[in-house]
Amino acid sequence: MTTAVKTPSTLLMGPPGSGKTSALVTFAKAGIETFVLCTEGNGPNSLIDAAERLNVSMDLLHWHVVKPAPTGFSTLKEMTSRIRAMNFEDLSNLKSGIEKVKMTQIDELLDSIADFPCDRTGKRYGDATDWGDGRCFALDSLSGLNTLAWQNTVGYKPTAHKGEWGIAMNLEAEIVRKLATDCSSYFVLTAHIEREPDQITGGTKIYPGALGAKLGPKLGKDFNDVVRASNTATKGFVWSTTDDQSELKHSSLPRGVELKPDFAPLIAVHKARKTAASSSSFRAAS
Repeated sequence: MTTAVKTPSTLLMGPPGSGKTSALVTFAKAGIETFVLCTEGNGPNSLIDAAERLNVSMDLLHWHVVKPAPTGFSTLKEMTSRIRAMNFEDLSNLKSGIEKVKMTQIDELLDSIADFPCDRTGKRYGDATDWGDGRCFALDSLSGLNTLAWQNTVGYKPTAHKGEWGIAMNLEAEIVRKLATDCSSYFVLTAHIEREPDQITGGTKIYPGALGAKLGPKLGKDFNDVVRASNTATKGFVWSTTDDQSELKHSSLPRGVELKPDFAPLIAVHKARKTAASSSSFRAAS
């Protein structure tokens, strides 16, 4: 299903505990069926708690968890043994990372996007990029995708050379670009934040915590809105769509600081754009 007007994509970044995951439930509160692919095990708990707090029907909320591969003690022992026996150059030049062939979790993540399996209902809902604007698909969060892309590239290798960093970053960038540009549903990527050098000013800015310092500043370009979430002492969870510390965008959300953490305004803007586009098409046909 497609729409004449591109459904907005949002990059929602902020530190741990800033309400990023719980804010996704505001889509469901607005009547949008919401699907969340969690890369951290506590994601469903945050969704359930938010749904109860906002009085949202669980029928509108779906989730699936794909976590990075756990590290076993045998793997840790092999890593420590190699670190003792080898120097940095030899470690970085290992042809294959420890247990790399077992690092298939990123395949599970991609399969889950192509045919979303809900852990709550046990049902599958098809390709998340084809749903249309009656649904929202969220990837929560970029931090887990960082680990999945890294493990897929080097396994449990203690370090990596420059080429391997580039491979892992390119993989992550392509996944994010695919979702931000191709989803016909609402799409949200949540991310933690890092302070990285600003190549223009020489200072630093806050960017999404991507895999590698060079990737974070590039991710926002494919999103309609880039939002910074905070947990303030006086107002609790708030959003900013403009500030001097981050490169933020406000195509569908209001411009401002300490905004209410709610996707309802973005949904309203999208619906208004569709109405305007349909009216224009009708006049042109007439």
